[in-house]
Amino acid sequence: MCSRTVIIGMDEPYVQGILQRAFGKYSPLIKVQSADDNANDLSDLLMHWREYETIDWTSVHRSSTIFSNAYCFRKGLIRKAQMAFNIKMYTAKHPTSILCTHVPETWIFELDDVEYLDEALMECFEVEQGMQANTG
Repeated sequence: MCSRTVIIGMDEPYVQGILQRAFGKYSPLIKVQSADDNANDLSDLLMHWREYETIDWTSVHRSSTIFSNAYCFRKGLIRKAQMAFNIKMYTAKHPTSILCTHVPETWIFELDDVEYLDEALMECFEVEQGMQANTG
């Protein structure tokens, strides 16, 4: 039975541990290797599961059998917030723009800690109203 290697390298230790345990369930079919380990022989590499910036894209693109997964939700949300802000500024100056009717409304708020999510949602009246409408 041929074993394949998955390289996991997440900045967040909590996520790193979950991924290592999940892939570890498939041992001996899959060898889990930390991104910190020095790996010289990657001939049995199956997947890179890392932060976007640290994936070895050269090996991914050279092979048709290596997969990659990037955990980049936070960066995507930051970009969405920036785009929403710029669209809001643009549509304020151009009220007849097609963006006014074709881009969904976005509410932006900051959290210092996940514990304050409920409090932050209640302070944003539009979000609270939308949540109530969706729950029936």
